Amino acid sequence: MKIATSILVATSSNRGRNLIQWLCSLYWLALTAGLLRPHGGDRPSGIELLDSHPDLSHFLAFMILAVLVRAARFGWTTGAMMLTLSVYAAGAELAQMLVPGRTASPVDGLANLLGVWLGAALCSAASRRLRPCPPLET
Repeated sequence: MKIATSILVATSSNRGRNLIQWLCSLYWLALTAGLLRPHGGDRPSGIELLDSHPDLSHFLAFMILAVLVRAARFGWTTGAMMLTLSVYAAGAELAQMLVPGRTASPVDGLANLLGVWLGAALCSAASRRLRPCPPLET
């Protein structure tokens, strides 16, 4: 929660918000590229916990995405953000069926969705604690 709070505080200025929007966009692009790259065998991340639990890496990747999207304040309502990221999370998993050496996994898809939902929930809780930051709802 402290990380989500720190990110939300950083976006209170236009300069901070622009930086977060760029970081969010770059992260989203890198996440898409990583999810849709062909597998050429096992590619360990170097982090034993993530290598032994790939669903955990999906969960964390999408939780980070939700925190960044919420903090970037693209002008979306919370519902629009949740719908967009949920469709993206499910679509990215299904699109892996079209990539050689990749398969769609229901467990990974669920981990993607849970990451989106928990990331958004953390940001909502953090924004309630920080009244200087106006909520996304208009």
